[in-house]
Amino acid sequence: MLRRVAILMGLIPLLVGTLVGVSGASSRHGTARFTSPPVQMSYYDDHLDAIVATDVSSKAQAAELGINYAPTLRGLKAKLFPAVYITKGPAADGQLWVLGSEPGENSYAPLWIEITVRWSEGAQPVLLTSDTQIDRLASEGQLTETRTKVVIDFAVTATNVDSGTTVSPPPVFDTFYDGHRDGMLATDVSTKPQAKVEGINYSAVLAKLDPQLFPELYIVRGRMATGQLMIPGSEPGEPDYSPIWRETVVRWRKGTTPVVIKSDTQVDRLIEAGKVTERETTVRLNCPVVGVRGGSASATPSLTARAKRRVRIVDFAFTPKTITIARGTRVRWTNTGSVAHTSTSNTGKWDSGTIAPGASFSRVFRRAGTFRYHCSIHPNMKGKVVVT
Repeated sequence: MLRRVAILMGLIPLLVGTLVGVSGASSRHGTARFTSPPVQMSYYDDHLDAIVATDVSSKAQAAELGINYAPTLRGLKAKLFPAVYITKGPAADGQLWVLGSEPGENSYAPLWIEITVRWSEGAQPVLLTSDTQIDRLASEGQLTETRTKVVIDFAVTATNVDSGTTVSPPPVFDTFYDGHRDGMLATDVSTKPQAKVEGINYSAVLAKLDPQLFPELYIVRGRMATGQLMIPGSEPGEPDYSPIWRETVVRWRKGTTPVVIKSDTQVDRLIEAGKVTERETTVRLNCPVVGVRGGSASATPSLTARAKRRVRIVDFAFTPKTITIARGTRVRWTNTGSVAHTSTSNTGKWDSGTIAPGASFSRVFRRAGTFRYHCSIHPNMKGKVVVT
């Protein structure tokens, strides 16, 4: 028996069409020029599940596995995620990773906390096929379980796979990033209705994650130029890269002529010019980047790597109120409210001047330290930038 997760059943065109929000938009995501990551098998409750590993919080493990290093994953609350059990040292023939959940369970997420399993000295390794079995053997002293701090991103793409069955890898679709094309997968989403419509996994856990930790994925809806693709706000090789994204909807204003948008910087310029609007949704998506500039994402670091963080000004508050960034990061304040504000340093290091509704201001932080600021028009509005 094989239950394929919908992302393997040709529904990516539906996904892209839904996200882009136009009739017949499947033709607008372009012809993918990237190779999908390999499918590997795992065990869950004594049956086989197919998985695709793409990102990990450990730089050393990223190099070992040939997948993306995603530094953002290091700061997540690992207690929210299911466990993946990885046997180290002696093991039974045919030993695979053992999952602690799968799609359809409340605990399922494409993010996993790694637990290292080792057989005790003198114990005879047997094939491990479930977390219940592992816990029982640990209680008997046959093996040890060591919880690590490593978070790994892999989606379950098929469940209940018969032994010997070949599972096709998920399709890759094109996106625009800083003027070039990156390849991306779409595997999981935080809302059940959207998961059903788009034919991908639903993960309630994703909805529990702080959206401000993740870069934005810009999706143009309504009128758009021919050839418009989705626009990720980061890629592998950048300090803020993550396979988890905040879905942000961009729309062209009436009376404007849409052009192809190929970068988040271009989105900002168009907002400042009053040509487009943007709206951040509550949706979180697991969309790992698997190809950069026509090659492998893990093997091709960004040639123009730089980090950007966005602070929104809305409802008389800076959101997020505090951000932590690396040196060299550009912070952009965007006024998404209806009245003017400023971003003004408490010590006089910068002053944006008036930021009108729809406008933005940015600066690069090149020195470590804690920088407090406020709105000079509304002094009760306060924020903080921590540079490490």
